[in-house]
Amino acid sequence: MSDKKEYEQIKGIPGKELLKYAGILSVDNEAEEDNCDVTLSIPEDLLETLDKFARDWNTSRSGAIAQMILRTEKANLEAEMALGYKEMAELNKNEAQYYFQSQIKKNK
Repeated sequence: MSDKKEYEQIKGIPGKELLKYAGILSVDNEAEEDNCDVTLSIPEDLLETLDKFARDWNTSRSGAIAQMILRTEKANLEAEMALGYKEMAELNKNEAQYYFQSQIKKNK
């Protein structure tokens, strides 16, 4: 899957709008108004990794960081949803067993 398609799926925002949201693309300077300037201090080896991501994704350092944050946010949400589905499955199973047992007793 291409990075752009994966990126679009993160928030369900189509191409240009997503890039604008992430601060990667500025359209009529609108995106600049929403962005905040941040000074970041990281070890040199992580900076090299960040630069590699930026090159691979054809974006800036800021764009690469924004993309990493969005991907992390998506992964966290998916993990929370998976846990919720497991919990609901257990509740549904217990309810089904309870009602099944009451039906058996009722039919005896």
